[in-house]
Amino acid sequence: GCSNGGRDAMVAAQRTPDMFDGLVAGNPGFDLPRAGVAEAWNEQQLAPLATSTDSNGQPYLPPTFQPQDLEVASAAILSACDRLGSTKVKATGEYRRSHVPPRVRRTVASA
Repeated sequence: GCSNGGRDAMVAAQRTPDMFDGLVAGNPGFDLPRAGVAEAWNEQQLAPLATSTDSNGQPYLPPTFQPQDLEVASAAILSACDRLGSTKVKATGEYRRSHVPPRVRRTVASA
């Protein structure tokens, strides 16, 4: 499972390891409160870029970024982050060790 399902799998494996030969836990949610705060921070940072509002008058982000813009941003970020080769970063999730230089941030912002 992913998120809370992945967390449940990891907890089950720790509590009853003899019941499993292996398990698949993609992106388990270990620190969900921190993830929620991070998501709120992301929304606040991107809100000024919103091109529309929702029914409550709040910034609505989904239509703000075209798919091709997101692809350009993703490619630039992966390129800047990836000192080991993008396949390694994608496969191991070593994004935390990555750093996006200001030059790339400007490039992405102007794309």
